[in-house]
Amino acid sequence: MRVVVAIDKFKGSLTAAEAARAVVEGVRQAWPEARVDVVPVGDGGDGTLEAAVLAGFEYVPVTCSGPLGEPVASGYAVRDQVAVVELADACGLLRLPQGGDGRPALDGWNAGTAGLGQVMTAAIESGCHTVVVGLGGSASTDGGAGMLQALGVALLDGEGQPIVPGVAGLQTVEQVGESSLVSKGVSLVAATDVDSPLLGPRGAAAIFGPQKGLDEAGVRQADAALARLADLVETALGRSERDIPGAGAAGGTGWALLVLGAQVRRGIDVVLEWSNADDLLAGADLVITGEGSLDEQSLGGKTPVGVAQWAARHGVPCVAVSGRRTITDELARAAGFEDAVALTEVEPDLQRCQDEAARLLVEATRRLVERQIEVHEGAAAAGFGDEVWPVYSEVFGDHDRGRFTDELWGRHSARPGFRLALSRRGGKVVGFAWGYTGERGQWWSDQVATHLPEVADEWLGGHFEFVELGVLESARGERLGARLHDALLSGLPHGSYLLGTDPDPDDPGHRLYARRGWQVLGRLPWNSVVMGRRA
Repeated sequence: MRVVVAIDKFKGSLTAAEAARAVVEGVRQAWPEARVDVVPVGDGGDGTLEAAVLAGFEYVPVTCSGPLGEPVASGYAVRDQVAVVELADACGLLRLPQGGDGRPALDGWNAGTAGLGQVMTAAIESGCHTVVVGLGGSASTDGGAGMLQALGVALLDGEGQPIVPGVAGLQTVEQVGESSLVSKGVSLVAATDVDSPLLGPRGAAAIFGPQKGLDEAGVRQADAALARLADLVETALGRSERDIPGAGAAGGTGWALLVLGAQVRRGIDVVLEWSNADDLLAGADLVITGEGSLDEQSLGGKTPVGVAQWAARHGVPCVAVSGRRTITDELARAAGFEDAVALTEVEPDLQRCQDEAARLLVEATRRLVERQIEVHEGAAAAGFGDEVWPVYSEVFGDHDRGRFTDELWGRHSARPGFRLALSRRGGKVVGFAWGYTGERGQWWSDQVATHLPEVADEWLGGHFEFVELGVLESARGERLGARLHDALLSGLPHGSYLLGTDPDPDDPGHRLYARRGWQVLGRLPWNSVVMGRRA
């Protein structure tokens, strides 16, 4: 089995790298022989710079101004003259001093983005031709004015002096003076999961201002100040970008990048490209993603959903593990997750989930992986007979090991198109399903041809024969039979499927197949009906 881990940070508990290590350990506890690859991921917020370094970029330190002007040690990551800069690391919320409650002391009125522009300038002056800016985790609503100033845009007050940082400065801006853009000729990319415009009820101030310390009156003033800035800068630079999705990202810094000619891209897509993720996904059997909270906000394009969409494009199932989960199973499946588990399902106490996140993430991952279905084909599948036998014996009450090995497993596993689906608990097989490509000349197909010639004419030949499905009593109640059924048939090239089962509609197997779209085609002389299903 090959597993790809692409997990984001558990904010306040684990970095993305720490979360990935815990997930890898959980996978190894469930599937000791699995090959596990880790893909660094992020959505443009804090952790994006770390993801770039993990993907092979070189870190370059830069001292810049924090959100309130204090010097901070930040930096950028570079590879092949492409730089990655993270607003959150340069001048975001995590750079604010802590208040008495241990949380960032918000100052939405005075916080600015000069530090971001300073780091971008350092990267450009080092020779980088492309700068990717991760937008997220910002502390300000200055419309990226501080960044613009640091890059050479002269934003002046009525006396011809540079405006002060933050919303306070935007209220005094009167003109855009003669500017000398450092970023001229440089490709800029704004990496964000936000699609808000700059202004209005869905804009930077209205949606995100309160998170940065602005009260209701402050939000109204900030929105008016952003409109003032946009009128002046867009006129001066000959661009109108305020209504473009993403302009409202990071307190309007998305808009500032747009007026400099930046392309807005979803952060997770950018990061996956750095990581050569497509190559790693080739031949994978499962992708595991997640973040601290899997909720409605996650569905808006944050890391886990982006990873699920990426996995779906490659036809690889994706599951999610999170600190907590507030979306329903139905919403999770609609978002692309075949299964999901939260730490709160392992430990209901939220404080312990934060304090012991690494240990609980290992355990949650182990449980999640053990619920997944392995699918094996051909000669590789034939080697699992010894593990299937104990379950087959218990489920079907057949204790003739020799007959199973020689006449049943041995014969079936040698047939063309042989496929096996397995489920494990604690490393041991608890459920299975198998089948192969049906052909005339095989015993069961010939019986159908003899006793149900009309069925044979329409269905036999090149079909997939669903032969056996069994689940231990101790593992029932989790829809495991249905999941084994679906996994066995998933991706098959056959146009039709056939099976034989108990004729009683109330038989558990018969009911399962009927619910999965099989129809009764006819009855054989012994106590069995033939059921068929089209692909």
